[in-house]
This record gives sequence, structure tokens and C-alpha cells, in this order.
Amino acid sequence: MNRVRGVVFASLALALAGCASSASLVGGSPHMIGGLAGTEIGKSLSAGDRGRALAAEYRALEYGRAGATTPWSDSLTGRYGEVVPGASYKVNDTTCREYVHVIVAGGRSETGRGTACRGASGNWQTVH
Repeated sequence: MNRVRGVVFASLALALAGCASSASLVGGSPHMIGGLAGTEIGKSLSAGDRGRALAAEYRALEYGRAGATTPWSDSLTGRYGEVVPGASYKVNDTTCREYVHVIVAGGRSETGRGTACRGASGNWQTVH
């Protein structure tokens, strides 16, 4: 069991090492939506919707309890969503969290999954 755990941690450490250029979630104004970057709805969000979604991701990662929903919505576009973070865990000295982000737009729903880790600067960074 310890050997398997070691392999998992080593794999995560390698993934983290390659994330120097990944997006950073800073105070609710990150550069991209980690869990939704590759989804169709995520790509089509307006700047305002993207900002609300990113702020929700940040709040969920920074303050959310594991399994608790952090909602966001835009009354002008009718788009809304929610972010649900998982439990925090450590990889060496780095805190990480997985999360699920659901967005509803135009009657369609898409779910994105992501993992973010707190970088040396204290910012959350998506891990691919």
C-alpha cells in the first residue's frame, strides 16, 4: 500500500512540476476556468460570466468545505453554475483540491472537473 501511495505522490509531484505555465486562481480573478477550459459552454462564456465562474472556483477552493456547493449566476445572460470542491490533500508541502464545476447555459448543462494546487506564491493553480 505504501508503495502504491508513493507512486501516486511521485506522479502528482511530476504533474505539479510541469505546471509552471498553468493558470493561476488569484483572489477570484484567474486567467482561465480550470475545470471548464475544455468544455463547449466554458469556451463560450462571456467575460462577465467567466469572471463570476472563476470567482466561484476561487471561493470554493479557498473557503469551501468538501462537498459544499458554491453557486454563481448572471441574471442578464441567464447562465449559472456551481462549484463543489473535494477535500484538501497534501503532495509534499503543496495543498491540492479536486473540484467539479457545473455550468448551465441555454438549457444545456456541462460538467468540468479539475484539480488545483496552491503554488509557492499562495495562488491556486490548475493542474492538468
